[in-house]
Order: sequence, then structure tokens, then C-alpha cells
Amino acid sequence: MKGTFFLRCFIFFILIVFYSNCINIKNYNYDSNNAELSSESKIIIFKNNTLFTVHIVRGSGHIDVATIAPLESISIINSFEVAETYYPLFEIPITDSWSLQMERSEYHFQVDNLVALQEIEINLPSNFNSSFSYIMFLNNSRNAGISISRNDLTERMNGMNFSPVKSNINVGEIIVYQIDPRIIHYLRVNPMNYHFGELTYQSGYLYKFIFDGNNVNLTDARPLTEIGAKAPMAVKFNGYEISESDKRRIIEALRTEFDRYNIPLRPLFPEEEAFYENRIFYSMEVVLNLRSTETIQGDLSIVLLLNGNELRSSARRSIRGVMQQSRIIQQVVNTLRELSDFYTAIISDIGI
Repeated sequence: MKGTFFLRCFIFFILIVFYSNCINIKNYNYDSNNAELSSESKIIIFKNNTLFTVHIVRGSGHIDVATIAPLESISIINSFEVAETYYPLFEIPITDSWSLQMERSEYHFQVDNLVALQEIEINLPSNFNSSFSYIMFLNNSRNAGISISRNDLTERMNGMNFSPVKSNINVGEIIVYQIDPRIIHYLRVNPMNYHFGELTYQSGYLYKFIFDGNNVNLTDARPLTEIGAKAPMAVKFNGYEISESDKRRIIEALRTEFDRYNIPLRPLFPEEEAFYENRIFYSMEVVLNLRSTETIQGDLSIVLLLNGNELRSSARRSIRGVMQQSRIIQQVVNTLRELSDFYTAIISDIGI
């Protein structure tokens, strides 16, 4: 009996040891598979070098992968055995609450799984190859319920930045249209039947219009790649003759003040104007009324214009000094720093 008992205990012990080994083997295989998966999964770092939010999608199905904020980076795991294609979708902020997503199908990244760590830089393409133009229209009048039609058609255009879409534009509202530039000759404000926008539209451009109740002003025209940048502003000088180098000092002073007050205009140096040909709608006149006797005496004022029409002018400030050009220009620069009321006011004049 004792022999049988010890035999049973021995067999039971053998079974326990065997079962424990099976568990360890399974755990080992599980950990080995994880290690193998980890070694095969490669890391891709996407660096967004643009000022736009970028959405990364992959494959022909455009499966969402990640969203990258402007000038930020993100890491993802690429565990595919074959090469995979990733596409960037650029989110272009047209209004404060609505953005347009743009993709360039030929602008993509073919990623294989042979390199453990890959870094991909996303830069802004030269253009978005859009076949459409976009119109941004602000109703800055007291007229509610206006609408826009194209050419001689009676059909109202629907804005694309509202859900559900609508055609009427209330006071203070901004509406965005997508148009085919090949068929647009002009636009009309209803019910006034006011014609505007008779120009040559370019594909991939955004055009901004403001309606004040009497007139419609074109305030900006730029490629979509330049959305978010400040609008160009020419700077002209009237009155007292000063040198080109002194003009640059004054323009630099204006740039500093415009940046300080977050004014969405960029004063241009003369040589920069050619780049914005037919796209400069704002200008500023620096008026120096000086006369020289034994000393220089006179005043300074600056005037903001839109399409040649005055929007606002600063109060005249006295300029006095000795007969030294450098001291006169320094007084002008110092005076420009004191026009805080003017800079604050023109922000509302600019609109969009």
C-alpha cells in the first residue's frame, strides 16, 4: 500500500512539473512574438514645417493617422511589411471658425519598412493645384438678408462655410464661395443688383470683398499658400524730400509698430512691391510738411488708404529740430511710436 501511495505521489509531482513547464513555454512564446512585433514596427516622425494644421492619412482609403499642429512633430508606428503611402491634408483657415482642407495627390510620402527610424519633413507646396477660386464676402452694411449671384443669373450662390448651406448673408456675417474662374465674369449683390468683382480670377486664390452698403471693395487677393500672412501695404512719402535710406528707417519703424499692435498689414520696402503686382490694395502716405528757416519746423501725419480712398488719418504731430537730417528722421521715428490711438483704430477699419 505504501509503495502504491508513493508511486501515485511521484506521478502527481511529475504532472505538476510538466504543466508548469507548459505555462512557461507559452509565456515565452507570447513574449517572443511581442519582441518580434516590436522589432518589425518602425517609427516614422512627421515634422510639420508649415503654419497650417496638417492631417496625415494613409493608403487609397485615406485612413486617418494623425493630426499635426503648425511647426510641431509627431511619431507614429509603421508596422506594414510592404511600402505604405501617406498623404498630408492641409487645413487652411479661411475664417475664424471655418477651414478649407486641401490635398495634393502628387505630394505624398512612400514609406517602406526597412529603416527603423525615418523622419519626414512636411513643407508647404508652391501651390495647391486647385481648379477653383474662393471668394470671402463680408456684409459690413446695415442691410440684412442680402445674397450674391454670378453673371446675369438669378440663382443665388450658396456659401460653403455654413451647415446646412445657405445663400442669405446677415449683417456682420462672412460667407465663403467656391467658384469656377473660367465661367465667372462678375458678381452681383441682391436685391440691390449691385455689380462688382469684374476681374480675372486665378485658380487656387482667395479673394476678399467687403460690402459697406454703398460699395464693394476688394481688400485682398492671394494664393491659398499665403493664407495667414499679413496683407501687403505700400508706403508712399509726400512733402519734404528725404533720402531712400531715411525712407527705409521710417518703414522699419512702421513695421515695428504694426507688429506691436497686431495690425494684419505689412509695410513694404519699395523693392518688395513687384512681388505683389496687382495684389496691393492698402497703402499708407507719410506726409511731412516741413519748412526750413534757421531750424526745421513743421508737422507729420500718416494716412491709411484702401484702393486709393482714405480710411483714416492720424492727427498732425509737430516736428522741430536743427538743420540735421538725421535728427529730423529720428524725431519722425519717435513720433510714429506715439500714435497708439491711430494704430488701435485702423484694426477695425481693415475688416477682413
